[in-house]
Amino acid sequence: CPVLYPVAAKFGIDPYHFSMIVGINLLIGLITPPVAISLSIGSLIAGARSDEVNREVLPFLGAAIAVVLIVTFVPAVSLWLPSLIGGR
Repeated sequence: CPVLYPVAAKFGIDPYHFSMIVGINLLIGLITPPVAISLSIGSLIAGARSDEVNREVLPFLGAAIAVVLIVTFVPAVSLWLPSLIGGR
C-alpha cells in the first residue's frame, strides 16, 4: 500500500505492523460477500452453490475479524517474530 504507507509512517505506525493489518484486511475483503472473489473461485472448484459457501465461511470470517482486532490493538503480536529475526 504505497498510498497509505506515508500516512501510517507520519502517525508513527511500524511498517511491519501496518503490513500485517493491511494483509489481514485484504483477506477479509476476499472472503466477504458481495464480491468475495475467493469464495466465487472456491464454489466453482467445489461445484457448490454460492449461498452454501457463504454460510460455511462465516466462522472463518468471525475468526479473521477477531485476529485483525487483536493485531491492530496489540502490536506486540505482529512485531514479535520480526523482533526475533531483525533485532528490532
